[in-house]
Amino acid sequence: MITTATHLDPETLYRLAYAEQWAEGLDVLHRHHAEVARDPLLRRAADVLLNAFFAGPDAGAGAELEKLFLLHTGGLFVLPDARFEEVVVRLVALHEDRPEAAAGYARFCPEHPWCAAVLARHGPAAQARMAHAQAETAELFESAPGGEDLRLSLFKSQQERDFFEAAKGV
Repeated sequence: MITTATHLDPETLYRLAYAEQWAEGLDVLHRHHAEVARDPLLRRAADVLLNAFFAGPDAGAGAELEKLFLLHTGGLFVLPDARFEEVVVRLVALHEDRPEAAAGYARFCPEHPWCAAVLARHGPAAQARMAHAQAETAELFESAPGGEDLRLSLFKSQQERDFFEAAKGV
């Protein structure tokens, strides 16, 4: 165990940065996010860890980037805007073979040229709009080409459906 349950030592983050143990470092930031937010020494050590991560050759590692993305979007460890944009762009590039995932990340930085290009190809604007009764308040897009019905049933089984129909009949 690297840290104690009560207090995080800044040296722990420096050691993890030196050893290039990015996953462990992000786990420590996750577990001690409140402490890092309050203590300027810990925040500085966290910044050193992240700067080392982004300067290294493995900065494109998917699991660590996704964990960092989740820490930021969850409000547990807020990144500067430029750093968050860098995380998003790397995640979009990492998921370019999965257009839905790439577009999901790209929507966080739609003004970045690469993200804008992904959104133009695979985002909601590239999908067909559906006509519906409340078009003035909400936009609906076709989710599956060809008109395949992808709606989920409210019932988990046929038995639940039969019970509902019986109750409705009474």
